[in-house]
Amino acid sequence: MKILLAALLMVGLILSAGARLEAQEESWGVLNSKAVDLYGRGEYVGAVQVAQEALKVAESTFGPDHPNVAASLNNLGAVYHAQGRYTQAELLYQQALAIDEKTLGKEHPHVATDRSNLAELQRARSQSAQGPSAPQEPSLPEPEGGESNLPEGYLPNAALASSESEESESETAQRMHAELSFDNGYRSDNLRFNIAGNIGGQNPNILSELTWSDLYIYQIKAGGRLTFDRLFALRGTYDYGWIFGGNNQDSDYLGDNRTFEFSRSNNSADDGSVQDASIGVGYPFKPPSGWYDLKVTPLGGYSYHEQNLTITHGVQTIPDTGPFAGLDSEYQTQWRGPWAGVDLSFKALERVIFFGSVEYHWARYKADARWNLRTDFAQPLSFRHRADGHGVVGSLGLAYLLTKHWTLRASGDVQDWFTDPGVDQTFASNGTVAQTRLNRVHWDSVAILLGATCSF
Repeated sequence: MKILLAALLMVGLILSAGARLEAQEESWGVLNSKAVDLYGRGEYVGAVQVAQEALKVAESTFGPDHPNVAASLNNLGAVYHAQGRYTQAELLYQQALAIDEKTLGKEHPHVATDRSNLAELQRARSQSAQGPSAPQEPSLPEPEGGESNLPEGYLPNAALASSESEESESETAQRMHAELSFDNGYRSDNLRFNIAGNIGGQNPNILSELTWSDLYIYQIKAGGRLTFDRLFALRGTYDYGWIFGGNNQDSDYLGDNRTFEFSRSNNSADDGSVQDASIGVGYPFKPPSGWYDLKVTPLGGYSYHEQNLTITHGVQTIPDTGPFAGLDSEYQTQWRGPWAGVDLSFKALERVIFFGSVEYHWARYKADARWNLRTDFAQPLSFRHRADGHGVVGSLGLAYLLTKHWTLRASGDVQDWFTDPGVDQTFASNGTVAQTRLNRVHWDSVAILLGATCSF
């Protein structure tokens, strides 16, 4: 519960910080729009004042080395350039170039724009030295509808650039992007199975039923994603959890539909482990016009899931004979098979991203049990389950971009699995094997996680 409250508090803090940042970003965008408008009307004195204010907001909102700061430096430099204040403009252009080279790389189109601005400044300065001609103004796009026409989200330097070349677009369209994520948090699982009296599912239709409920689990999770834009995306995850609390009930019946219960024990299930592994490959769709912040990636893959469950410290409640000693039994499950699904992400704010996924799984279910108090059961394999199954796995999360490479994230994972009717094989200590119907196995899981992502 404490982990759950901490996770909810973290989500609240992230949302609050995101709201404050959204307001600051909106202020920065309004100031940029006003500066561009004043520049376009030739009101350079007013444009300088507004551009200086926009620069201060950018530095306090994004930090001194953010590309948006470089955009504000370029905007202010453009106004100085138009006024013929070449020395001041050159200093600002050089600062913008240094920031973009550091954060975006020397081959980025924005860096080419910064260099073009410097080259145009040198040309204008040379013309000014040769004769009393008017200074050449750098080109700024006209605002539309009174709003800044900076592209939404990132790429603010486009406000000072001519259109990017088709070759540059082609080079960046297929760039590689990699992510590594690390999460930890709280998970709760439930698992139930029941068997019939015979292979036909009768005599009675539920003979024995075991339930593991409210399994408290501490889980760690690692993931990786490799994307080649417009080509393919590769995604893998692995998690491991330690069970530190939970309950078990073992009931036996003489009549159909859980009637005439003649035996029940309530036991502890505060030990064991869980783990999940999955790998998938898919195609990252290019979003349609107007949805540039939405990413959709259909995927297909293969997954493996395991629970190692225990029961100890038994108490016989029907008949009510109280605690009994020596209980130490295990039930180990495996779910494995292919899946199909889709990953989604949406950049709602400059630094806030919502992400999620949903998958449908086809699985082969296998479970082996060691039942230590039944002297008529073989050891260590007392009985075995086999069945086909299905599952739905989903996740939903919120990420906050700290820097260009690091992101904080909070997420929730859900799993819901069940089997079709299968076979229960019981191995007797005298060497004989008996079969009955495995009616159904149902497993569900919920996890709340906090972590970080490194992008490169």
